[in-house]
Amino acid sequence: MSKGFGESDFAQIQSDRATSESVQRLLDENRRQAEHASLRRESGEYGVCEDCGPEDLAERSQLPT
Repeated sequence: MSKGFGESDFAQIQSDRATSESVQRLLDENRRQAEHASLRRESGEYGVCEDCGPEDLAERSQLPT
């Protein structure tokens, strides 16, 4: 018998690699979103909907609760 990786060892390595890559993608996306939010905060736009703008925000604040 070979002392190298068995099929199950190789499958585990592949699974671990896929998990690591997924986690790295999530971390990258979280970092990108945090940087975007920071830039919007610096420009005074944080909290304003990027799609609707400040007009819709005023309308929603007058809705009954």
